[in-house]
Amino acid sequence: MQELHDAPLAPLTTFRLGGPATRLVTATTDDEVVAVVREADAAGTPLLVIGGGSNLVIGDKGF
Repeated sequence: MQELHDAPLAPLTTFRLGGPATRLVTATTDDEVVAVVREADAAGTPLLVIGGGSNLVIGDKGF
């Protein structure tokens, strides 16, 4: 699992649009995804799960 802060989201979308993510976690297993989602839920942190990034548009302010 990789965690980055203020990471650009544009490279993750097919349209190459979007500002930075406050926190970007790249999970490689189902268990990692579940753990990160549970952590965000427990902390009340907004969460955006990105799959392949196809047809995804993120605002310039990011997420």
